[in-house]
Amino acid sequence: MKETSIRGQFIELRAKGLSYDKIAIQLKKSKQTLIKWSKELECEISNFQTIEFDALKEKYRLSKQSRLEIFGKMLEGIKQELEKRDLKKIPTEKLLIIYVKYLRFAQTEDLEQFFKIRETYGERDLRYITEWKP
Repeated sequence: MKETSIRGQFIELRAKGLSYDKIAIQLKKSKQTLIKWSKELECEISNFQTIEFDALKEKYRLSKQSRLEIFGKMLEGIKQELEKRDLKKIPTEKLLIIYVKYLRFAQTEDLEQFFKIRETYGERDLRYITEWKP
């Protein structure tokens, strides 16, 4: 059980970009062991990085969903203002150009994100799968 906890710490530290040397000192494990773990736990490290990156984007409202919400509100405001205006006036033309730019941007946003999964299972993974009981 303790080994699992240390591996979890390793995943977190490696995903945060710490060097093998610094992790080896902190976890009291050899660099060679950590390199081996890195190969075994590549998928988990990548997924942890994805989760951390998403949290950072959310903190600074940089996610695609947040941007779409902001641009959607702006688009709706511009649309409402356009509905009040006479389209023959020059400021309306400029507003229409802004509306089209926001519309194009909103249509090109892609919300898909994926987690990686293991494609092959090592002996340790197969043992866990066959021993696991819900």
